[in-house]
Amino acid sequence: MLIEDIFQKKIRRNINGVVQAGQVDPETMKTELEEYVMTEEGTRYITAFYKNYLAVYKRPGKDIGVWISGFFGSGKSHFLKILSYLLDNKEVAGKRPVDYFIDKTADRELLDMMQKVSEKPSDAILFNIDSKSSSSASNKERIVEVFLRVFNGHLGYSETIWVADIERQLESEGIYRSFKEEIRKVTGSSWEEIRLKIRLKQKGIIQALINLGVDEESARQFLTTAKDSLEMTADMLAKLIATYCQSRGSDYRLVFLADEVGQYIGTDSDLMLNLQTVVEEIGQAAMGQAWVIVTSQEKIESAINLKSSDDFSKIQGRFITRLNLSSANTDAVLKRRLLEKTETAAASLTLRYDQEEQIIRNRLSFEPGTTQLRMAYRSTLEFVELFPFVPYQVELLKEVFNKIRTQGEGGAHLAHGERSLLKAFQEACLLKAEKDTTNLVTMADFYPSIRSFLDSAITSTIARAEDRARNNEGLLDFDVHVLTVLYMIKSIEALKAKANNVATLLIPSIHSERLPLENAVKESLARLEQTRYIEQHPDQSYSFLSDEEQEINREIHNEPVKSGRIKELLGKMFFDTIYNKAKVSYEKKEFDYNKRFDNFVRTIMTHSLTVQVYGGRVSDSEVALNSNSGVLSVCLDPERIAEVEGALEYVEQILSYTKRKKSPSTTPSQNRIYEAKINQVEGFEGKAEHMMERACEQARFFIQSQERNFNGTFENRMTSALEMLVRNTYTKLAYIDKPTSYKDYKNVWISMVTAGLQYSTEGMENKNAYEDVKLHMEEADRSHEKVALKSLIDKYSGVPYGWNDYDTIAIVLALYHDIKVKMTYSGDTFTPTNPNFYDRLGKQQERDRILLMAVKVPGAEDRRKLQLIFREYFGNDAIGDSYEEMAKAIREALNDKFMGPLGKIEERRKSAKVYPYPGEAEIGRFKMGTNRLLSLSDDDDLVSQFILVEDQLDEWFEDLNTLNSFYGRNPIDYFDSSVELLNKYAQEILSMNDRDINLIKLQIDSILANPKPYQLIPNLPLLQEQLKAKIADYVEAARQTIVEQVEGTLVQNQELIDYYTENEPIRVMLTEGQRILEQLIERIAKDSSMLIIRSLQIECNDQVKRLAKKASEMEELQRQQKKEKAPYQPTGVHEKPTRDLREKELYHLFFNTRQQITTLNELDDAIKHLRTKLMEQLKVSNLKKSD
Repeated sequence: MLIEDIFQKKIRRNINGVVQAGQVDPETMKTELEEYVMTEEGTRYITAFYKNYLAVYKRPGKDIGVWISGFFGSGKSHFLKILSYLLDNKEVAGKRPVDYFIDKTADRELLDMMQKVSEKPSDAILFNIDSKSSSSASNKERIVEVFLRVFNGHLGYSETIWVADIERQLESEGIYRSFKEEIRKVTGSSWEEIRLKIRLKQKGIIQALINLGVDEESARQFLTTAKDSLEMTADMLAKLIATYCQSRGSDYRLVFLADEVGQYIGTDSDLMLNLQTVVEEIGQAAMGQAWVIVTSQEKIESAINLKSSDDFSKIQGRFITRLNLSSANTDAVLKRRLLEKTETAAASLTLRYDQEEQIIRNRLSFEPGTTQLRMAYRSTLEFVELFPFVPYQVELLKEVFNKIRTQGEGGAHLAHGERSLLKAFQEACLLKAEKDTTNLVTMADFYPSIRSFLDSAITSTIARAEDRARNNEGLLDFDVHVLTVLYMIKSIEALKAKANNVATLLIPSIHSERLPLENAVKESLARLEQTRYIEQHPDQSYSFLSDEEQEINREIHNEPVKSGRIKELLGKMFFDTIYNKAKVSYEKKEFDYNKRFDNFVRTIMTHSLTVQVYGGRVSDSEVALNSNSGVLSVCLDPERIAEVEGALEYVEQILSYTKRKKSPSTTPSQNRIYEAKINQVEGFEGKAEHMMERACEQARFFIQSQERNFNGTFENRMTSALEMLVRNTYTKLAYIDKPTSYKDYKNVWISMVTAGLQYSTEGMENKNAYEDVKLHMEEADRSHEKVALKSLIDKYSGVPYGWNDYDTIAIVLALYHDIKVKMTYSGDTFTPTNPNFYDRLGKQQERDRILLMAVKVPGAEDRRKLQLIFREYFGNDAIGDSYEEMAKAIREALNDKFMGPLGKIEERRKSAKVYPYPGEAEIGRFKMGTNRLLSLSDDDDLVSQFILVEDQLDEWFEDLNTLNSFYGRNPIDYFDSSVELLNKYAQEILSMNDRDINLIKLQIDSILANPKPYQLIPNLPLLQEQLKAKIADYVEAARQTIVEQVEGTLVQNQELIDYYTENEPIRVMLTEGQRILEQLIERIAKDSSMLIIRSLQIECNDQVKRLAKKASEMEELQRQQKKEKAPYQPTGVHEKPTRDLREKELYHLFFNTRQQITTLNELDDAIKHLRTKLMEQLKVSNLKKSD
């Protein structure tokens, strides 16, 4: 299967990787909406925006500024553009923008908010502020003018501000449409064409104005002074926008979406203050009907470059809504937009990773301690989702793009947004499209995608290297790949550019062997360093050199250094730092000695003792000849000393060159390079000292013309003597008394596996070697260490053994035959039945993956105890014979009897609502115990620990039975139903505040909150029924009282109906209100919710008041209409006479036949009687207070 065939969507399709504000053709809009990925972060920020946006509908305000920030790759421009589609709400490919999101998110709250906004009228104006500005980069147009320009364009006016002002004035005079018609008559062209060349068409414009009744002088003056007289402030712009929004209705919204505002403003504080003023004035004038949304690569706190803290606070206050997008979800977007696999491809890749996971992990690993990047894949799923890419590439490429931007290495294209991670990944993938699925995309494959927007200083360097490789001039094609990778990771702190790391970045296939690739990279680095395209640092890392850096490096390497100066530095380093004892102590005496390093004399040669250090190559005979009486000759490793000399010479060249070259006339670029070189000095000095220490580690000592071997540190070896090095080094070489022949090694290995060591007349062959390795393995086992075959071979090939690889492996296989050791390969059991068994043993690069462990046999007492435990608690005693088998039986029993049931219980516990399910302490107790046992990787340790917890098993089983009885049967159902009951009546109970009801609720609460409610659960059914009954009784009693009260409202309204019997409009209105009151009372009689009944009671009372008020208002309106209309039209209202109402009459009407009023009921009757009588009188006459 080819890589291009594994994707659900064609990898060769056109992907709009760079979202640009001005690109709004239908196909682009459809693609951007369809392929927009709702990441967790995106969902969170869209939700935050919509909440703030909708809040202003309810409470109009001036907080209408939105600041969207995010560095490269965060998707802020795409986010802004998607918002513009949603807020503009124009159909795209037959669908509303909001409809595209139904399948993108399951967040119902967000979808509901989107739906609400989509139903309201709005327009969105999306623009790149730099492209809409008419000014140059050095003299940028004010924000207010850019906003005015796009607003004019939205209204159909010219984007030339002063021309648009002419159009706006003509519009205000009501002659704009006529003016455009006259323009067409006069010029034969449309006004939209003419205004583009207005200075050349002034005559026709003046004539059109004259035709509309403007005198020629005024028309000419109007046109010539229009540009010079135009003045626009933020306040004026805000009023224009607010007036327009208000003309569209109170629900209308106009949204300005300005991309790359942060980049446009830069460090210009005046532009930032202008933006603050524009947003403030628009917010104040439009009160939420106009919004301003901007993007920036920096957060608002970072983008603001003001000295005044007051100004800083004001700008922050204008942008209350701040959305800071990160690049955290870039990989999710890549996976879903570009890398989604077909089912067949996913299955194939899954199988491949499952089979080769360890190999892939090993091959994609970085050198320890040299990276902050994540290595390899977390899981099979991630492998399937990201293939053919590697996880670190996502983060690393973002770092590369950011480096290019911040360090000024990008050309003009980068500044205009013509870059995209998505596009880079697509183009890199296309390079491998026709390869099979064992291939991977390397970091070098990304270079062609970023090359187009790199500065020529970078691309020309790499182009020259390509030319040299093409013409076989000291470089290979592979060297160019290494060079491009070194450029991309230069200055990126997350990864050191070491040889092994570069090899990882260039792994072309999951089947590529690392060792040959690492060797190829090291050879390539050597060629590139030799040709000055790169340089090596003291920590063995490398960096790419631009043409200018190469030239300066050449000049530094050609800087002359005095030959004696390096020897002087070597001597001072050795005698002042490495071995700085001025005197030798012996037998409580101290002796001075002369100090020489090669030909450099550190002290005056006046002492009888001399230390002569040789750093260069010198023959043993010459050293022995010079090591006469009183002279100790120390021969250091000449190769290491050569490296020390090189480092010290480079330090001197850097210091000399930069001191000579630095001057006020040097360019900023040169100064940057000089400073970088000076900063390297400390590193090279450290490297020199380190290499000097390494040289001393290999030192050889000659005294009295003979070489002497010493033990301990370098300092100790200056005073302690040893036997001759060769005779005393390999003291155990003779342990191998029958070596393995290279020609026949495989047959010998097979013999070791099948028959073990052979016996001769003198006893077992290689017995001492066998016992030594066996002892070593037992010691490792006691330390709980697994021994890699490679480390074992290294041990026995060194001092004091000297065995070859084949002999060591043969001894290991003999131990395997005797069941003394076992082996694993990449974590799996490794035995001779494996078809690659002997081949892997024979390959050096495979031996790191082969681990050896000593095999131990369990004691009889441990086996007896374990059998008894299994027989008693698990019903069988089939535990095996070895620690491995016994541990396997324990793990299976723990998982089957405890962890399995526990998993089901914990899954059920997740569904708990309000009240947690009981058993947390019991679960935690035996889960901790079982997990502690299951976490033991050592088999014999597990067996012994399991035997020790025998007494706890009874408690575990008892706890588990209790939990199973609760979770697996009826108790949990009654628990849940009780929780649901309390939730259902929570508000009702609170409003009732009844003692009996609260008491029952408290009893249920106490059971549900009890950590061990098992004995109390049977009380729940009765308590539930009691609670329901009490609530029902309470509701019924309250209902009767409320019904009596609200029926009085019917009587009041009926009295009004009787009063207005002859006024048909009012009577009809009141009769309809009476019907509504009857319906409300009927609902009160039926409903079982106390809260609803009380709300209906309030509604009845409010309804009666509303009806009375409306009747009064209608009557007054009819009276007014009667006065105004002529002739008189009957409306049911007649002119009534006015009569005096005396106090005495009121007195008799109120008391009626009563002598006194003593009860509340009597008072109510009196008031009712008074009202009835007065209403009867009011029907026939107006009532007037008697004088």
